[in-house]
Amino acid sequence: MILFLKQLKENRIVKNLFALGFFQLTNYILPVLFVPYLVRVIGVERFGVVSFSQAIMLFLAVITDYGFNLTSTREVSLSRSDNQRLSAIYSVTLVAKMLLCVLTFIALVVAVLLIPKLREHMILHLLGFFMVIGQVLFPVWLFQGMEKMKFITYLNFIAKTITLVCVLLFVKTEADYILVLPGYAIGTILASLVAFVIIKRNFGISFVLPAMHRVWESLHSGVLIFLSNLSLTLYNSTIIIILGAFTNDTVVGYYSIADKIMQVPRQVLGVFSQAIYPHVCQLSASGWSAMKRLWNKVMPLMLAGVFVFCAALVTFAEFLVVLVAGEPLKEVILLVKLLAFVPFVVAFNISSYLSLLAFDQKLRILRVMLFASVMNILLNIILSYYFEAVGSAVALLITEVIIASGLYATLKQYTTTIQTPQHHGDVQG
Repeated sequence: MILFLKQLKENRIVKNLFALGFFQLTNYILPVLFVPYLVRVIGVERFGVVSFSQAIMLFLAVITDYGFNLTSTREVSLSRSDNQRLSAIYSVTLVAKMLLCVLTFIALVVAVLLIPKLREHMILHLLGFFMVIGQVLFPVWLFQGMEKMKFITYLNFIAKTITLVCVLLFVKTEADYILVLPGYAIGTILASLVAFVIIKRNFGISFVLPAMHRVWESLHSGVLIFLSNLSLTLYNSTIIIILGAFTNDTVVGYYSIADKIMQVPRQVLGVFSQAIYPHVCQLSASGWSAMKRLWNKVMPLMLAGVFVFCAALVTFAEFLVVLVAGEPLKEVILLVKLLAFVPFVVAFNISSYLSLLAFDQKLRILRVMLFASVMNILLNIILSYYFEAVGSAVALLITEVIIASGLYATLKQYTTTIQTPQHHGDVQG
């Protein structure tokens, strides 16, 4: 047992899992802990307005990310011993993300000026863009590819603690709702600035202004994974946006409270995916058999753990809602119970998604995600119109089932085409 624990401690995947787990704990769980305070200070209706704006910022952040958290992570993972190559990846990725950041801000300003619903809370949306800037600057993808996540873990904890202090200091009345989103962004921006110093001093990776044609090449090569990620975000972000269009801020607030509670299992799955992805990329060079052995070992245990966690959410739904909202809101309790098993369905698609990604099958992934996104938007429009937030929750659950089954079928079809390990990347859809 002692020998096993010692080996476990030295296991790279386990170390990355704990580092990323702590990072996500501070990055996502702390904002969830803000919810009880915010609901009590700014009220359910204003919380709905803030959540509506946050959904827009998430959508813009995915555009600026452009899939680099996957594509650049893969490139870094395969180029760790070449500092010159790493510096090139680092520089091109940062410039591309900054360029997209400028374009998305221009788009936001135009939308705020033209759309009455956005113009009503103009200051909130413009200040909220600091969240996008924080996401652009924070080089999580580089640390993931290098499998050195401990650095950002420590920095992020300090930064999020500062964020917590800022929210508690500056959000005192209902009118202070416009300060919530920039408050969330402060920690990420601080962590990004210090991360740049660490990257230079600890890894010897330097920023060198790249030629623009290199930036365009990176954008062109990542377009399929960008469209896939955009599709994925469409059905997450547009839920609240569509709900806001067909209902009111209070209903959006109810759904947002339930959604925040569901952040915990969702981020646990995100941590698992991020920690194991670089290893999956390396196994892809050995072919599907090696990768399948890995999944056969880790997936049963992960699925069992997620199921227990989801069952606990159903059992303690009322307690959690009282803890977060301060009262047993029946609408929110029902939503938590409906959404509780979404993470369990999501867990089924992790092995298929990461395997296809490691085999560079972006087009195959895109097909599944686009179909699922279109179905989700249609389902949301219909179900939220008739059943409000409950309809949105049901639409999300159906969409996750479509994605899980679609990715599984796609991977199964693809692996039958692989004859030898060398040919794993030959078929592009």
